[in-house]
Parts: sequence; C-alpha cells; structure tokens
Amino acid sequence: VVAGGSMLQLIQAAGNKKRNSNTGGQKTCIVSLVQSQKDLNFIKELLESGKVIPVIDGCYPLSETPEAFWYFEIVHPRGKVVISVEDNNKT
Repeated sequence: VVAGGSMLQLIQAAGNKKRNSNTGGQKTCIVSLVQSQKDLNFIKELLESGKVIPVIDGCYPLSETPEAFWYFEIVHPRGKVVISVEDNNKT
C-alpha cells in the first residue's frame, strides 16, 4: 500500500506494456482505485500492525505485468496478485 503519488507516475512506470486480448488484438489495462489519504493510511496501519494479513497468491515485477494478467485471468487465483513497481535489482 502506498499512500500518495499520482496516476501519472504509475502510468509512466508501467511504460507502454501491452498484452494480448482474447480476440487476438492488443489492449492496455490500467486499474485505479481512488481512496482518501486518511483511508489509505488506516489500511497501511492495519497491514503494518498485522491486524490484517492479505492473502497473496503471486508476486510479479513490473516487467512481468503481462504474465501477471494472464495468471489472474486464466488461473483465477484465490489471493491477490501483486505487481511490484519497486526496483529490487539495485545494488
């Protein structure tokens, strides 16, 4: 959970990633949920305190977003599918 930032930052981070649709064409999907800063901070506190533990079915780096969408649509996971926008390859 990240409290703050902008949709433009997310779009720029995602780049121009496209995935194949079921009809053979290509489409780009971006899903956004707008909440208040107060709500996001409350959710963040619940997660950090361990009072709420999300069920995570799989984690994907941003570069594997098409695979994450495939997994979500085909496998129908029971938990959340997470796409990380952090650069974990920094040394």
